[in-house]
Amino acid sequence: MKSVSEIVVSNLVKLRKKNGLTQIELSQKINYSDKAISRWENGEVIPSIDVLEKLADIYQVNITYFFEEHLEEQESKIEERKFNLRLCIMFSLILIVWTVAVLAFVTIHRFFKVYNFKVLIWALPITVFVIRWCCRYYFNNKFYLTTASFGCWLTIIAIYLQFIHLNLWPVFIFGVPVQLTIILFNFFNKINKPKKKHNTTAEKIEKLFTK
Repeated sequence: MKSVSEIVVSNLVKLRKKNGLTQIELSQKINYSDKAISRWENGEVIPSIDVLEKLADIYQVNITYFFEEHLEEQESKIEERKFNLRLCIMFSLILIVWTVAVLAFVTIHRFFKVYNFKVLIWALPITVFVIRWCCRYYFNNKFYLTTASFGCWLTIIAIYLQFIHLNLWPVFIFGVPVQLTIILFNFFNKINKPKKKHNTTAEKIEKLFTK
């Protein structure tokens, strides 16, 4: 049976790696040196309760998590809850986009007696970019090519329809090099496999939903 210190050390390493953080990145978040973190993870020193509280906040676990052994089944349940939470965040942000768009549509009609459907059209590319943002920071950059491509062409369509009286058909030609850039970027991303992106705004939103 593992000692308490061994359990704490194991959980410290496991949680840091699971969240895609290096020792240096974690040290910047909690204002400790990476050497201190290395000593914790090697079992030389056990971090104080204050430090464990900071880490629990970053990893979004209860402080008691560090002192308990966790089976794979428990880990999968935590991941499932986190996945569902992030889906909830994504759909909530999409709902906000469409609520604002519908309110703008209704307001314009009320005060100017005009049915401005272009407002609703702009909500489409914004929705896709919201999904793109969530995929980047919450779902390990999945569906990059699909969301970026849809976002690109829906934005171009929205611009064309917004200024349809000007017949700006050349904007569709501009979309071709943009699409090629997206494809190339996606290709090199798969080859280089960049580190997981961290975003303080994404983290704050996630914490807001867990309160």
